[in-house]
Amino acid sequence: MKLMVTLLVKAATECVSGVDNLFASGKDKDPKTFPDYGQYVPKHEFQAFMYVLPFLWADEEFWYRDPRTLPWEVMMPFVTKVNALRAMLMYVLYMVLDETMWGWRPKTSVTGGFPNITHEPRKPVDLGAMARNAVEAITGIMVFQDPVADLTSQRLKNYMQEDNVLHTPEGAGPEGGRLPVHVAEVLRQVEGSRLKKGGWVCGDAWFGSVTSVVELMIRKGVYSSECCQALLHSLHC
Repeated sequence: MKLMVTLLVKAATECVSGVDNLFASGKDKDPKTFPDYGQYVPKHEFQAFMYVLPFLWADEEFWYRDPRTLPWEVMMPFVTKVNALRAMLMYVLYMVLDETMWGWRPKTSVTGGFPNITHEPRKPVDLGAMARNAVEAITGIMVFQDPVADLTSQRLKNYMQEDNVLHTPEGAGPEGGRLPVHVAEVLRQVEGSRLKKGGWVCGDAWFGSVTSVVELMIRKGVYSSECCQALLHSLHC
């Protein structure tokens, strides 16, 4: 297991395409040599390991289902575990919010292996799977991931229930009502990362609204603002 995981992590640093190239040996077109994983493990064993790895944390009910119909629940136990370990190990006082998008690459299924597809035309790849995430601003280490699931599942997440309503201090924004989606996502990021009270978080236009600023201060005692290069520069200085 340790060998397989080590090779898998190393594969993420290799600028090659596909498993076959990982097992090639000798010189490539440039001076760099191929990874030559075959000296450590047979290719078919590595392929089998990659196939079953996502199911190590999943409930047994998902083991025998068609991979093209698997929901986010297959990988969420792993994501939840990683989030918990990061939050336990990191002391988070300054945090930056953004999102990650994995491009849609269909081969044998409509969604290309994703439980659902997100459409975001402003990204380098319009279609794919998306996760909202938080980075600790001093070390640059990602401390929390929140995959964007289908609409029904998203509405079941924290801060999207009926009793989570906006605070409405005078002049602070909308006149009551349920929390907007982006505010709920910001609150989940701050809560999941265990950002310290009195800390600071910033994000782009999706995360940095006035409503988010108000809710974060009232609920979490956290300062926040819309992200800009000047703020990040002053933070590192």
